[in-house]
Amino acid sequence: MYTEYLKQLGLDDKEIAVFLAVLERGKVLPATVATITNINRSTVYSVAKELARKGLLQIDTTTEPSYLVIESESVLENLYKQDMRKIEERKQVVASAMDALSSIPKSKHYSVPKVKFYNEHEMRNALYDRLPIWAESSIQINEPSWWGFQDVSLVDTFPEWIVNHYDIIPKAVSTHMFTNAKPAEKDIHEKVADDRRVVKYLNDEKHEFTATQAVLGDYIVYVMTNEKPYYMIEIHDRVMAHNLREVFKMLWEKM
Repeated sequence: MYTEYLKQLGLDDKEIAVFLAVLERGKVLPATVATITNINRSTVYSVAKELARKGLLQIDTTTEPSYLVIESESVLENLYKQDMRKIEERKQVVASAMDALSSIPKSKHYSVPKVKFYNEHEMRNALYDRLPIWAESSIQINEPSWWGFQDVSLVDTFPEWIVNHYDIIPKAVSTHMFTNAKPAEKDIHEKVADDRRVVKYLNDEKHEFTATQAVLGDYIVYVMTNEKPYYMIEIHDRVMAHNLREVFKMLWEKM
């Protein structure tokens, strides 16, 4: 039974054999231990040195030859005392490392971009399911408006989403969107009839969009409805969204 306990304490078979042989006799010659354990003498010496390092026995070199000494089984307490010392030393190193690392400048807005792809069959549901999340994000960062450019093909493909859009989002959320003055766009603008939807029409010959790209809150949304297969990409990244929104704001003021 005690052999199993000693194994749980981290001793191997040879260390256990030498330890027990010395413990039973209190003080013994390495040669005697070699005979008792059937372990060659040189190995007994090396095992004894390891046990001494662990605080489990003493090597008495005041005599010739040297003796191996264990006064009582209480030496086993040295095992956890050593572990406790190591833990305390490690705690101090960790505390020092944390203190040193705290001086490193950190960005409060650092984030790992999260990208989601929606195929043609997923897009309709995704537009409805994700809209409240995008809108809530815009309110949280106090930027409650879409900013971007709209391809008129979005109006042709999902007209009901644009109409229902303003019933879904909070009243505080608006739209500032560049687009082209196509019949479908003018028709949907009349159907929406909501002051929150503000658009600026661009010259079709100079600026005709082939996809919709917009930012709302911390989300950038890219929608391809101009040609098959349709798809939508959502990027969740505060830094990218902020910078793209600032670009759209700057363009809005200049046009």
